[in-house]
Amino acid sequence: MPVDHDASPSDAGQASSFLPSAKTLASRARLFSVSPALFTPAALLDVDLFSGPGRYADGQKSTQVLVVEKAISHAELRNMLVTIFNDGNAAFAQSLENEINELPGVSLLKHRPAVHDFEIDEEITRLFEQTKMVPTLSFIDPWGYKGLSLRLITALLKDWGSDCIFEGESVWQRLGVEL
Repeated sequence: MPVDHDASPSDAGQASSFLPSAKTLASRARLFSVSPALFTPAALLDVDLFSGPGRYADGQKSTQVLVVEKAISHAELRNMLVTIFNDGNAAFAQSLENEINELPGVSLLKHRPAVHDFEIDEEITRLFEQTKMVPTLSFIDPWGYKGLSLRLITALLKDWGSDCIFEGESVWQRLGVEL
């Protein structure tokens, strides 16, 4: 179900219907099934600063792994997509990197996925503020992590073609927004 970006929580009748559903968020990987030929830039950037371990406890692949798989399977996309994944938990970041490295065809990607274990702080925020970015999709699911700020969100959205998906009520609560 698409989100009406022009609606307000009061228009939606209740706050939970205004937010994207879990199904919508989980299908983020499918956003990259659109032909990259529709885009004019030479690159697309996918940023997930709170990525998790790459595979859930029940064995399902994470969204980050699904995005990389989609890029591998699409000739144009594998030449365009730049991915930056981060998790403040070094074990999660290592697990995600291992999952990505085990994907068949990962060597076909023009831009190897970058996986980091940085704590998201003022320095990272400044980096995004000072960097002119290509069209970027940022995914923010900061459950249990520090570093989310309006400055960071603004920095991720400042350039043309950029968008941000927020995961769940935790984001709004951290920003002090009552639902």
